[in-house]
Amino acid sequence: PDQHPDDILNKLRDHLDREGFSDVEIIPQGSTKPARTDPSDPFVSLANQTAEIVYGQRPSVHPMTGGSGPNHPFIHILNLPVISSGVGYPGTAIHAPNEHIRLEDLKQGIRHIAYLLEAMGQE
Repeated sequence: PDQHPDDILNKLRDHLDREGFSDVEIIPQGSTKPARTDPSDPFVSLANQTAEIVYGQRPSVHPMTGGSGPNHPFIHILNLPVISSGVGYPGTAIHAPNEHIRLEDLKQGIRHIAYLLEAMGQE
């Protein structure tokens, strides 16, 4: 979470140059600063509790995953926790040409968000 996109880009350039790939052009397409919500944040607990109600089992929590999103402004400027409540199954073929989601999984995800919003209103 303490990385800076420009620093990482410079390190990539240096690495490529050192390894003999100075002819490789890097064309940045955009960047965002990383951010992470503390897994012990009460919002994470609330999301876990409501997920357990919907799915009938404790969720699998991954504090750091690959991915992108505009989390930094929410976490570091607005001081709001951010979670990602993934919906899918192992065969979903994420980011592949045949990526898909089963309707029942989508419905369960919608139920989870609805339960989470309701619980937030009761806090």
